[in-house]
Parts: sequence; C-alpha cells; structure tokens
Amino acid sequence: MNFFERDKQIYKLKKKNHPNILRVDIANRIIKKSNAKKILDLGCGIGYFHSVISRNKSVEKVTNIDISNEALKIFKDKFYNSKSEIIKYDLNKNWQFYIDHKYDLITSFSVFQYLKNKQQFLKKIKFKLKKSGIFIISCPNMYFDLFALNERTHLFFDYLSFKYKQKIKKIFKNKKIINKNKFSFFKENFKSIDPILLKKIIEKNGFKFIKYYWIKIHKYPPGIIGRDKQIIKAYSDNETDFYSSSTFLGIFQKK
Repeated sequence: MNFFERDKQIYKLKKKNHPNILRVDIANRIIKKSNAKKILDLGCGIGYFHSVISRNKSVEKVTNIDISNEALKIFKDKFYNSKSEIIKYDLNKNWQFYIDHKYDLITSFSVFQYLKNKQQFLKKIKFKLKKSGIFIISCPNMYFDLFALNERTHLFFDYLSFKYKQKIKKIFKNKKIINKNKFSFFKENFKSIDPILLKKIIEKNGFKFIKYYWIKIHKYPPGIIGRDKQIIKAYSDNETDFYSSSTFLGIFQKK
C-alpha cells in the first residue's frame, strides 16, 4: 500500500485517533469560528481536508496546491466540487503560479519539514494573507521522537537543557535506545519539527502566536512491550503535553 492509498483508507474509515483526522477536525473548528471565505491549502494531498471545510457556508473558494499528480488525481475523482481550485506546483520553487487574490486563512499540514527555504515560504504566506489573516500549520513533533527513543523518559528531559541539536549525541551516547532503526534521531533525513523553535521563526516573520494544539497524546513511549494501549488524549492545548504528542498544530495571525 503506497502513501496515498494509506491516506484513502485513513479518511475512508475516519479513524478518530489518527493525527490526520484530528488536525482536520481542529482546523475546521477554527475555520467555522473565523468565517473565512477564501482559503489556501498548501500541500493538499488527496483532498480530504478540502471535502470537510468546503461544507462550511462561509467558505466560498479553496485553492489547493500539491506537487503530486497521483494525489491530485484522487482529489479530482473523490473530492472536487464547485468551491475547488486545484494547482499542481512544487512549493520549493519561487511561487510563480497565478493567484490573483489574497486569503482569509492559509493552511499547511506536514509540508514545512520538507521545504528547502523555510523563510521564503513564510514570507510568501504573509504576503498572500489578508490583514489579520490566520495561518494554521501542522508538523510531526520532534520532542515526541525524542520521547519515543527512550524507555526512560528522564533521558528526554536531559535534552531540554541543551540548545543545539548536535549536542544530543552526547546525551544518548552509551545509553540504551529502543526502536533505534525506526526512530533514529541522527539520520540526515529525519523529518520532524521543534515547535518551540518554529514558534520563534514564525513570529520573526510577522505573525502573532495564538495557540498550539498537541495531537495524539501518549502516556508511554511507543515500542515499550505491553503498552500498546497508551493513548490517553486525542488532543490538548495544555503546554505540559507537548513532549508526548506525535503531532502538533499551530495557529498564528498576521500582524
């Protein structure tokens, strides 16, 4: 089963505790509350998010951008409607695609960690948002990957006293690490985001921080034998849950 077939199964079954479903639910509540009319979704995938938010009466148009032909084909077959606008584009490029208006709200789910020029991405989002427009971003949580690496969570808290990632190697040297192959922090292609650092970067690019939601809260690190039923909350906005959530969703407002 490839990535997009997996997503189709997740959305078809509507697995309540899956981060993809939970973040759609949270973002949709924000859209309803904001009465956003024009929305831009960067990295729309197969279009499930669009199918949910386009049901809102306030939503007039949703511009959906993705690089994958396969994902956009599924989108067109399954979720396309009168409010849809679909653009195939590589977001690592300079955003030369044609859009003639600004947006009330922009979303980006599991895209930021793959971008080569993150500063350019944030500047473009600010430019495309209306005054006081909302930016919703969701990424895999780096702290959860650290939490998942260790059978004893105090090793994770040791990390918090260090500022730079390169010092993590010293912490875990000669320590027992579980699921090493699956959760190796030291691989160059490791794709998760530090929410604390992300908040600072987005704020520096002209946004006001509103709130973080921590999605899929675990009681114990994954992989510990006998602790399969460890999810204790679907999501939370309590900052004490930040280290044990697999995904986070941030809400920011253009200044």
